[in-house]
Amino acid sequence: ITAGGQTFTVTQGIASHADASPAAGAPGGTARVPITLVDTVGGPGDGHIIYTESITFNFAVTPGPGAPALTTPITFQPGPALAQSSIATYTNPNGPGSLTATFSVIPPIGGTMTLGTLIVLIPAGAAYGQTYTAQSTGATAYLYSTNSSGPSNDIFIAGNAGTITVSNPVPAASLMLPSNAAPGSGPVTISIYGQGFVASSTVLWNGSP
Repeated sequence: ITAGGQTFTVTQGIASHADASPAAGAPGGTARVPITLVDTVGGPGDGHIIYTESITFNFAVTPGPGAPALTTPITFQPGPALAQSSIATYTNPNGPGSLTATFSVIPPIGGTMTLGTLIVLIPAGAAYGQTYTAQSTGATAYLYSTNSSGPSNDIFIAGNAGTITVSNPVPAASLMLPSNAAPGSGPVTISIYGQGFVASSTVLWNGSP
C-alpha cells in the first residue's frame, strides 16, 4: 500500500479452515471424504494453550453437472480428538447435502490435524465419471486461552473443496451357467451372474475376453 509517498506492507495470516480431500464411490456405495483442520488460532507457537469449549462445522455436498441430487443425509465420523467430545449433535438444515456438526467439551485441538471423515452415500442412479463437490463452508469455535482474560470466537472461513468422483462398482461373479460341458460337445454359451456389473463389463477366460 502506498500513501503520501510512503509504502506499507500488510501481512495477513491464513485464516482457520477445514479442507476436504478428493474421494470416490460407486453408485449406491459410500464415499469417505477426509477432512483436515487448519486452525491458525489453536495451533502451538506462541507459548500459550488454546482450550476449545465447543466448535461447530458446516459442510455441504453438491452434485456436479448431470449428477443426481443426494437422497440420503450426509454424516460425519469424528477423528480421534473430536471423538473424545462429551456432546456431539448433527443436523441437516438444508436437506441431505448439508450437515451442521457441533462438538462440545473437547480436549485442546489446533494446528493441522485430521478432523474426521465426511460420509456420503452416492445415489444409485449416478453414472461413472459424474462428480460431487464436498466442502466445509465455515465454522465457529468458542474458545479461551491461558493468556487471555475471557473467551473468544474463532471464525473459520470456507475450506478447500474436495471432488467426489463416481467410480465403477467392484464386480463380483457368484454363479456360472452351465457350470460344465462334455468334451467335444461344441460351442457353449456361458452366462455369468453376480453384482457390480456395468454395460461395459467384460468377462475374461484364461486372461482373454
